[in-house]
Amino acid sequence: MLVSAFISIYLPHYLHLSPASYYLLPHVISRLMETLTFMHCCLASACKADGIPFEMDVQEMADQLTPDDVNAFAASLSGGEAKKSRIF
Repeated sequence: MLVSAFISIYLPHYLHLSPASYYLLPHVISRLMETLTFMHCCLASACKADGIPFEMDVQEMADQLTPDDVNAFAASLSGGEAKKSRIF
């Protein structure tokens, strides 16, 4: 479970959270998981429409993503480049 390890170990350092602000983690994790689930649904739907097999679950897909992938996906939804505020 690479995502679980990422969330518990790497995420606080990536977001530059101090131990005093760890109370923000549940909100950040919730937003990240919602985004990953939405991405999975979009990918599965696009693959089905194109007749391409897509047999990854959300966990497997998330293990293959980088923060830049998530931000690029968000930018594609807004119709342009990513804004100053990033999803991740």
